[in-house]
Amino acid sequence: MPADTHARLYATIKATPELHKAYDNADKPTAYILLTQYTQKLLQSHPYEGYSTPALVNGFNVVGAPSKDWNATFVGDDKKADLEKPAEASDSDELVVVYDFASPGLLEQFIGVVHHGQTLQPDGSISATGTDLAVVGADHWSPGTNSLDSFSTLSHAKQTVAAGALAAFAPSLRGRKVNVVIIDQGLHAASIPASNWGGGLDWIPGPPSTPVLAGTASRTSHGMMMARTILALAPDAVLYDVPLIPEDRIASVDAFFSGLSSAQAVYAKLDREIAKRRTDHPGNPQYRGPWIFVNAWAIFDRATESFLGDYTENKNTSAGGHPLIAAIKSLIGQRGFDVIFAAGNCGDFDASPRCGERDRGPGSSIWGANALSEVITAGAVSSAETWIGYSSQGPGPGAQLAARKPDLCAPSNFRDDRDAAALNSGTSTACAMTAGVVAALRSNPRWNQTRVPPAKMLAALINGARKTQGAGWNGRLGNGILDAGGAIGNLPP
Repeated sequence: MPADTHARLYATIKATPELHKAYDNADKPTAYILLTQYTQKLLQSHPYEGYSTPALVNGFNVVGAPSKDWNATFVGDDKKADLEKPAEASDSDELVVVYDFASPGLLEQFIGVVHHGQTLQPDGSISATGTDLAVVGADHWSPGTNSLDSFSTLSHAKQTVAAGALAAFAPSLRGRKVNVVIIDQGLHAASIPASNWGGGLDWIPGPPSTPVLAGTASRTSHGMMMARTILALAPDAVLYDVPLIPEDRIASVDAFFSGLSSAQAVYAKLDREIAKRRTDHPGNPQYRGPWIFVNAWAIFDRATESFLGDYTENKNTSAGGHPLIAAIKSLIGQRGFDVIFAAGNCGDFDASPRCGERDRGPGSSIWGANALSEVITAGAVSSAETWIGYSSQGPGPGAQLAARKPDLCAPSNFRDDRDAAALNSGTSTACAMTAGVVAALRSNPRWNQTRVPPAKMLAALINGARKTQGAGWNGRLGNGILDAGGAIGNLPP
C-alpha cells in the first residue's frame, strides 16, 4: 500500500449501514483500514468492476473521514439532544472519504473508473470525486513596506462603500434576523456581544487530535478580524463560527487537515443543520431568515493539485463538476443562500509569499469556488479607491467557471477606529466588508432570499458599484467599487 504521497483525492459515497459502521469505528487507524477495504469492495463490484485494475484496487489508503468530525452547537436549540445525534445515528445520505494514492496515475485512474461507472449507473455508490487541496486564509502582511501597512481607518472604509445609505434607509438596515456563517480560523465568543453570537460547528475528530470548539479562537484571530468588520456594517447580524482553518496555536495542526474535503464536510453539515432547524422550529424567525456564507480563503498554490485543474478550473468529469463546487452551487441555487469569497492575495504586485510561481497575476490567481459565477468574489482597494497590488486579478479560468472575476472590490488595509493595533488587511477584509453590506441589505424583508435570490443580489451589487475606471469590467477592480447606496438603488422598491 502507498505511503503518504500527497496524490490526494476524496470521494462522496452513498451511506450504507456497513459504511456507517466503518466510519464510526472509535479507533481512527482501524476505521481507515475498514474504509479502505470498503472502497476496494466497491471497485470490484458493479458498475466499477470492469474498469478497476488490481494496481488501482491495491494502490490507495484512506487517510481521512471528515463528515462526522463536525458537531453543531447552535445557540437556541430547543432539543439539543435530538439535533446533535451521535455519529452512529447520523442521517447523512453521503459520507466523504479521503484517499492517498501510490501515484498520480492511479489517482487519475480512480477518477476515470468512477466516471465510467456514472455513465453506466448515474446513481452508483460513489457519487463524485474531487482532488483535495489545502486551503489557507486570505490574510496578508508586507514586511518591509510599512508605509503601506495601513491606509486609513474603519470610518473611512465605511465611507468608501457608502455605508451611510444603510443607516439612512427607513427603517435602518442593520442585519436584523440575518445569519452570517464565517468559515475561517475561528471566533472568540467572549469578544462578541451575546445578541450577535449564534454558536457554530465544533471540530471533534477524536483522538489523538485535539478538538477545536466554536468560539474558542484567540481574540486576535483572522476570523475575529472578519467578525469585527461584518458587525461594523451589520451590527444586528447573528454570527456562526466554523473553524475550518487552524490557528498556529493549535498543537495538532498537522492532524487538522484544512482541505477541500473538510470544506465539503462543513458545507454538507451546515446544509443539513439549517434545513433541520427550519423544519423543527418553524416559528423561529432567526432560522427562517437569510443565511450568508463567508469564505476568506483561497487556493494560493496549485503545485499539489495532483490532477491539475480538477478543482481550480473545475475540469472534473463528475456531473456538476468538482463535488465542492457542485455543493456550493446547490446551496446558492436550491437553498437561496448568499456565498461570498475573497479573491485571494496573489496579485501582480506584493503577492503573498505563499502564492505559487505560476499562480499570481492576471488570469492566474483566482481559482476554484472563488471563481464560481454564482458566488460574490471581492478584491481589495484602499479607502482612497486605489487597487491594492496584492489583490488577485482576473480573468478567472472561464469555461466551467467565470472569466469576469472579481465581481467588485471593497476597502482593506485600514485600522479600527478605537484600536490602532487592530489592522484589517488582505482580500479577507474586502470579503468581510462585502458580507457586511449584503447582511445589512438582507435585513429588509422585501429583499429576502426568496424575493431577491442570490443572482439578483449579485446583479444589484455589480450594477450599483462605482465605475471609477470605466463602465466595463476589468481584471483589477472587477465591475467597480462596492457601494451600498448604489446596490439599494438596484433592488426592488
